[in-house]
Amino acid sequence: MKGIIISFLLSLSILGLAGCNKDIEAKDTVPKVIEDITQEEEPVVEEPEQMLIWSYTDDILTEIQSFEEAYNADVTVEIIEMQGIAPMLKGIIKSGQGIPDLLIVDEETLHLETMSDFWADLSDFAMDFKASERLIPYVLEGGMNEENHVIGLGYQGTPMAIFYRRSAAKEALGFDDPKTMVEQFSSTDKLLETAEDLQGVGYKLFSDIYSLRYFIPNHDQWSLNDEGELVIDEQARSFLEMIKTFQLEEYVGYIPEWSNYWLESMHGPVATEDEDVKVFAYVLPSWALRHVLMLVGDSEEPLVKNEETGVTIYNETMGDWALTELIHPTYMGSTYMGVYKESEHLEMAKNFLDYMIFNQEHVRAWMEGSDMISALSEVQVNQEFPEGNAFLGGQDYHRMFGNIAQVLQFNPDRVIQKGQGVLPYETQAKINKYYEEVVMNFIQGDYHTIDEALKDLRENSMNNLSENEAHDGGDTISSPENSEDSETDTEDDTEGTIQE
Repeated sequence: MKGIIISFLLSLSILGLAGCNKDIEAKDTVPKVIEDITQEEEPVVEEPEQMLIWSYTDDILTEIQSFEEAYNADVTVEIIEMQGIAPMLKGIIKSGQGIPDLLIVDEETLHLETMSDFWADLSDFAMDFKASERLIPYVLEGGMNEENHVIGLGYQGTPMAIFYRRSAAKEALGFDDPKTMVEQFSSTDKLLETAEDLQGVGYKLFSDIYSLRYFIPNHDQWSLNDEGELVIDEQARSFLEMIKTFQLEEYVGYIPEWSNYWLESMHGPVATEDEDVKVFAYVLPSWALRHVLMLVGDSEEPLVKNEETGVTIYNETMGDWALTELIHPTYMGSTYMGVYKESEHLEMAKNFLDYMIFNQEHVRAWMEGSDMISALSEVQVNQEFPEGNAFLGGQDYHRMFGNIAQVLQFNPDRVIQKGQGVLPYETQAKINKYYEEVVMNFIQGDYHTIDEALKDLRENSMNNLSENEAHDGGDTISSPENSEDSETDTEDDTEGTIQE
């Protein structure tokens, strides 16, 4: 219709021109006028902006296409082993080629000293999106560096809970209800009572003795006194005492966490020299349901495979699981997105953070089809699925973990508190490494007493931390034998308090 009206108006114009000036020939004018007026300009198509992401997880892969369409972006995601990210990045930055615009890493990698020069300061960005009001508190705090600048933002909560076998619970305890089960893990005495009942039907409470660490809060949190000496909290002693008791009664197995035998024990008995070990429960983070429990099994073909959500299940024990809360809430494996401070696509990277973390509509749609717990509180509080999770026998996984996530407190184990100052994550990690060695040696019977084990921890930590690592505003960590109190080695030496 529009074309007809234009042609009609053109004809009138041409006739008028012809009447005024006979020297103008209509037949020569019409094609030119029509061509000038009717020819439409071709729309300018903007090339999509490219962005490179390095990630240790495939969580985001299902969301890339929708982001590209929303922001006219061309995103490349490279999945890289976590241990390889920091060393690879150093070489890439030196070469100046292929530097990622955005990294998705765990909390430990985010805070590595070797990574500190990579991150853009996202504090203003976080403030603009009211992150302090909208994100689960511990997730936001975990993305801050020692100067309280935001260098990473998390899209999911990773609270921990106890995954247990329903059938074994009914056989040993007479019930499998998660709300009732929480009482069975509420104290050392209840743990011992539960372990004894399970032993009666052929189950170990946990796969190995080290799982007991989740029931003694802050047993691996350290501080330094005014003289720069390591202060060992009474909780560390309590943990070793618990280990000794459970060992004597053989209430737990000897299957190390994250070993192949540990994975095997999740879907059947593990054959040992003395017996076939059956494990009742595992303390795991929320992400372990999808990435661990569901994936273990003997089946060559998946029992369930959902291309849309990425959920795949091989474990033949599907439906026999439930989860209950830890008395002392904690978390494991927080995941953070950080941006390269010199990225040429800084704004697009920030658009990605907005889309994945703060865009309520997108986050709600993303999390609804996944097993993740959203870090965005306004979405997480509504993550409720009454139909339940089939792998967990119909239990509402999101509601359980969501409740835990909201009460979690940030665990500052990446720093050691000392007066008004802090020490680097690496220093804390070294002390924890020495502590784990002491615990394992204690389990193997290398110490005669708990005092001997704790004395070894203190001396090993102090002697092996360099002066540079321990330096904090003029004070350094000192070895016990160099301190005024080093002449006496009594039980009092192992006691103290820490700043939480």
